[in-house]
Amino acid sequence: MRVNYIQYCRFLIIILIIIGICGIAHAERPMFTDDPNVSPHRVFTLELGNHFDILRSSQRPARFINWFDLNFVYGFAVNYEITVHIPAGIMIYESGAPERSNLGSNDISLALKRVWHTKDERWGFGIEGRVLFPVESSPVLGTDTESSWINAMADYTTGGLIIRGALGLMSSFETFDSGFVTVGMAVRTDFHPDHFGFVELYTETPVSSTGEEFPLGVMVGGGVGVLNDVILDFGLLIGLTDSTVFPGVGVYTGVTIEI
Repeated sequence: MRVNYIQYCRFLIIILIIIGICGIAHAERPMFTDDPNVSPHRVFTLELGNHFDILRSSQRPARFINWFDLNFVYGFAVNYEITVHIPAGIMIYESGAPERSNLGSNDISLALKRVWHTKDERWGFGIEGRVLFPVESSPVLGTDTESSWINAMADYTTGGLIIRGALGLMSSFETFDSGFVTVGMAVRTDFHPDHFGFVELYTETPVSSTGEEFPLGVMVGGGVGVLNDVILDFGLLIGLTDSTVFPGVGVYTGVTIEI
């Protein structure tokens, strides 16, 4: 197996450039910035992921949080997919806190995505609508009311790189002011048909101003194909600004299986 070292060098240069920009300014698993691709027609995709985050001092007495994500994705038509997302997590508190741990779920959601691509496949566009349903234990990090989510995404392929951006808005059905906006950008490169790497910069902020500046996080990671239609992925998350939204450091791992 030959490794394209030029692609590796290019990817490292991109990381340095983006991290440099971040110092000034602030799914495809495991990225938060969604991509305008769907599961192939009549193909079922199973996504399993685990997120372990080390929280900031401003988030005390909570010290750590670990999330497990389960996604059932099905390409029910050409350029369309539906997804059922089921998350569960545990919040671990520091010694002496009233609670030592809190186990529960986030909001279960149902999503529909539609994508478009140009004839040369250089440009891709997509839109996803999602409905979130709270469960009894959702207050771990979820909400106590039904919510909606709309996400628009696009990517452009050039010189072995995929440049991606996404803009999302989530709001409860009861009041728009309780929602928040997410913005993400990412760059991915394929070192080999079975190996890819990426760097991602993203933020989310409440619709109603809370006086907190846009919190920023950066993730660096990649994926490795180990068997036919099986991909192992990983990511290292770093919070670039002091925020109650993003952890200080997080490690994400997972597997994607097409059936």
